[in-house]
Amino acid sequence: MNSMVSIMKPSLQSAFLILVVLTISSCGKAPNETVSVRGALTFDGEPVPGMQVFFEPEQGRGSSGLTGEDGAFEMYYTRNQKGVQPGAHQVTFDWTPGDESLASKGPPAVVKKLLSHIKKNGPVRVDVSSSQPDLKIALP
Repeated sequence: MNSMVSIMKPSLQSAFLILVVLTISSCGKAPNETVSVRGALTFDGEPVPGMQVFFEPEQGRGSSGLTGEDGAFEMYYTRNQKGVQPGAHQVTFDWTPGDESLASKGPPAVVKKLLSHIKKNGPVRVDVSSSQPDLKIALP
């Protein structure tokens, strides 16, 4: 029986190794490979502040960022990793008030216009194949 176990043990190890190699090679790219994306969000030429920006790839994990007062944003794949996965993305937006006083006032007019435009026309589509240090999302 010991000889049978020793014969099976290398076979199981080989099968596991083949499975790992096939899994890695079938992915094409490392699952956490990202490219840097920074940019600005405007609507009718006006910066859009306080918007959560979501890049959702066709496959894989999405990224998010937050626009500042000037509409500038930087995308994060995880808390500690900047960027987005390379490829085609659907870009969506959500208003995120920075503090209680902003929440009580409601979204600024430019935010309302942008959200209305997105609701009517659907999400923005962006193809990211390499780092984008100055991506402009200018709507409409």
